[in-house]
Amino acid sequence: MEKLRKFFRSGAGEFLGAAIVLPFIMAIIMFIVNIFQIAMCEQELIYAAYSCGREAVISYDYESAEANAQAWRDAHFAGDGIDVSIDPKEIAWIKGNVLMVTAEKDLKPVLGIQSGVHARKVAMMIEHSKWTDEVH
Repeated sequence: MEKLRKFFRSGAGEFLGAAIVLPFIMAIIMFIVNIFQIAMCEQELIYAAYSCGREAVISYDYESAEANAQAWRDAHFAGDGIDVSIDPKEIAWIKGNVLMVTAEKDLKPVLGIQSGVHARKVAMMIEHSKWTDEVH
């Protein structure tokens, strides 16, 4: 028994306590990092949907809108794994109509909580069209 008391008096009890508490502290830190990664992904998706949508709605037809949105994505979000799409494709491209711009990203955070495809949609109004410019 005396040997055990000497063992704990020499600082081994502090080491044992730290060894027990350290995994909990690391789990909390990893959880905070995971939440930070998700928040950054969501913010990036909102910005991507809005900025690519701006490029799309100032185009004169659907084909050029899709090309402009993809070009903006390639120029500003290359390597981020973000995919941008414009819906619906069958919309009449007339100033005032509303389209949905979707940005998606496959997220794999550090803990795996909420991993998978995250998406954000932004509704935007078409600002230019061939039809309105020909009439005016």
